[in-house]
Amino acid sequence: MKYYGFMQDERYIYFVTELLKGGDLFTYHRTVGNFNPAQTAFYGAQVVSIFEYLQSKDIVYRDLKPENIMIGSDGYL
Repeated sequence: MKYYGFMQDERYIYFVTELLKGGDLFTYHRTVGNFNPAQTAFYGAQVVSIFEYLQSKDIVYRDLKPENIMIGSDGYL
């Protein structure tokens, strides 16, 4: 995901990024219903890989929830 910059007002900071047409994992899950075992393994492995990468860069991410996990148009997180 490309990062273009940020803006802020008196209350919030807004990050400007490219549009990811796949949406977020929460909305996708609500749309398709429960994931089958293969889908669960696919998305679970990607989440683990994301956290391995972030930790290798000494980045701590504390707000893990499906609403914050974006899906690209290729189906990958």
